[in-house]
Amino acid sequence: MSSKAGHNAPVFEKYQQKAKNFMCSRLAKGDRNTQKTPGGLIYRQRWNNMYFVTSVAFLGTTYSDYLAFVGKYLKCSSGSVSLNELLSFSKSQVDYILGDNPRATSYMVGYGNNNPSQVHHRASSIVSFKVNTMSRPKPRA
Repeated sequence: MSSKAGHNAPVFEKYQQKAKNFMCSRLAKGDRNTQKTPGGLIYRQRWNNMYFVTSVAFLGTTYSDYLAFVGKYLKCSSGSVSLNELLSFSKSQVDYILGDNPRATSYMVGYGNNNPSQVHHRASSIVSFKVNTMSRPKPRA
């Protein structure tokens, strides 16, 4: 990437270093590792932790694709991480959210047999889905 970046190469190299450090810390192979719950879910913040978890899972998958494209792997301060390990980590976080966890609970509204039934936010209540599947004309945008 440095050869294509031209005079912006230092900016991209700094970004690459930050991305590497971020992913290494999520995988517990960096200098500032993220905590995990006993079931394996990364835990960073008390409120809205799933927002963080889904973002990390997406970034892990995207970063793995990038590393595969440039023919590299993740080198962390506590060892190397293969692309399969990076993808497996991302998948484990998504699987946890969808119900592969100690409580066998899906944290996605409407997904699985044991999912949230009393959601706090209106946007999580699938109201728009219910309205759009009724047998009356759909509202115009």
